[in-house]
Formats: sequence, C-alpha cells, structure tokens
Amino acid sequence: MKVRRAQQRDVKDIATIQVRTWQEAYKGLILESYLANLSIDGKVKKWKKILNNEEHNVFVIEVGGKVSGFAGCGKSRADDAKKTEGEIYSIYIDHTFLNKGLGTALENEVIKKLKEKGFTSASLWVINTNLNARKFYEACGWQLTEDKKVDKRDGFELLELCYRKRL
Repeated sequence: MKVRRAQQRDVKDIATIQVRTWQEAYKGLILESYLANLSIDGKVKKWKKILNNEEHNVFVIEVGGKVSGFAGCGKSRADDAKKTEGEIYSIYIDHTFLNKGLGTALENEVIKKLKEKGFTSASLWVINTNLNARKFYEACGWQLTEDKKVDKRDGFELLELCYRKRL
C-alpha cells in the first residue's frame, strides 16, 4: 500500500473509482437511471481541472501498483467557515478493497496535509444513507453535527450530514 500525490495520469483511475463507488454504495438508494448514466469520461474532465487547482490536495493510494482509492482536501467551502477550518472533500475506495485499511491511510494523509496547511479543525459531508461511510468516520473520531444540506440532483435530492473534527 502506497499513498502519493495524485497526478494527471491518475484521472481515469480516479474517475472510474468515483463512478463505480457511487454505483455500488447507492444501489437501491438512488434512482437506478441516475447511477447507470454516471459518466467516467465526464468525471475525467472534472478531475483534470481539480488536479490543476493548487487549492485542492488530492492523493491516491496504490495496491500492487494500481490506484485503488483517492482522497481530496483543502480549505472549507462553507461560506461562514473560519480561515482555520479545512475540509475533506472526498475519500473513495474501490469496493474490492474495502475494509483493508486504505480508507484509514487516506484519512491520515489528508489530516496530515490539513495540519501542514495550518488548519485546526476540519469538516466533511456524507450522504445520510451512506451508513458505511458514516460508521468509518465515526470510528476515526469525527463528530456528527446538526448541520445539514440538500444536494439537488436530476429528479431527486440527497440529504448530506456534516461531521467535524479538531485536528
């Protein structure tokens, strides 16, 4: 297992993991048509832009030389966030590698990066029905807050819950 900074050559792997993770994690919880129409190519375009943005810190984890997960972090995107608050934007693990320590390794890496950037606390958002992710974050010491937001998608809404942690 090796964690390293993501590079442009990783965008296809990152996009594939993101799409496949959504399709696995939200099967039966989100409209099947939405999940079926998630586009790896569309995500590749998004990730190319993200990796060109110095504000974003994206890491990949390799198992046997193959990208098997990724995580991103940076300053909090909340309008009312303090300058000392960072945010974990994402942690995604290829479903064939779940419960093998990859998520913990990536969470440790992004926390380390947030501390290096001078952040003293961090937040993250999780879809309320993603019970596996919620259990993972709670086991890592993240505290559920009362903050919630609704993410409006094509034909449905997702309720997101906010977790916070002192760094």
